[in-house]
Amino acid sequence: MRRGIPGSVAHLSSVLVLAGLSAAAWTAWLGWDQQRDAHPDGSTTGPYEAWQVIGQ
Repeated sequence: MRRGIPGSVAHLSSVLVLAGLSAAAWTAWLGWDQQRDAHPDGSTTGPYEAWQVIGQ
């Protein structure tokens, strides 16, 4: 079935909205934490904590 231009525009806008929401979710959940944690032995971990990755 042909969707035509109105159907294509609706599909494209849906994809763009989903991409925007995905970027906003990443920024809200993971994007704010950019600092690595330094340990006494000199090693580093991060920037994400396990709870952040599991929660995403």
